Amino acid sequence: MSEAADLEKFRKWILDVLELLSAGPEKQMEFLHAAKVSSDELLLELDDAIFAARGRMLDGSMKQDEYENMLRVASAAEIVNSHGDWSEAALKHASQWSLLRRQAAATRNDLATAWELWDRID
Repeated sequence: MSEAADLEKFRKWILDVLELLSAGPEKQMEFLHAAKVSSDELLLELDDAIFAARGRMLDGSMKQDEYENMLRVASAAEIVNSHGDWSEAALKHASQWSLLRRQAAATRNDLATAWELWDRID
């Protein structure tokens, strides 16, 4: 795979992670039930994305401001994590999950715009 193709694949994966985090609770629960995992899996996916994004930022294939935008999502996820409520009721109604969805949506749109992946913008 070429470097350009690898970078595009990485960017689309990041946007996929953010899309799931920004989705409504019904879509998130549908994913969780299909995958047979608990809601903490949403944050584990984000952890993987943040780790990979840091590597990309360090090797120069991701801009620092793009990485910092990802860190804003990680900060919102930390609020969810600190509450430790992984129930479906929390996923549907807790304000910290709502904050995470909004931040993930904003970051997804910012990154899709920066990367000119127009079909990934709401």
